[in-house]
Amino acid sequence: MGARLIVANVVEWAPLPLSAIMGYDELPYTPEMAESLAEPVRLARSLGVEVTRLRVKSLHPIPAMLEVVAETGSRAVRLRPRPEPDHAAALLAGRPRHPVPASPR
Repeated sequence: MGARLIVANVVEWAPLPLSAIMGYDELPYTPEMAESLAEPVRLARSLGVEVTRLRVKSLHPIPAMLEVVAETGSRAVRLRPRPEPDHAAALLAGRPRHPVPASPR
């Protein structure tokens, strides 16, 4: 059996009914996020590794991630921290991140 890589993007997601109805529950990745997920996939495929990409959205991301690990028989898991909230909001809005000025006293 050959090597296999699973790239799973597990995120906390609380669906809003109106968002789901209007189709905004499946927003595309930002270019930066797409590239960061594609980079290990390209490298692995160039080395002959079978790659599976997953996007897992759940109200409970930790149990969802553990379920993916159990179902796939993974032996190693690498975790990346979530982006800072202000950085994630800037990415979703499509604008660069700027430092917040200190409030005057």
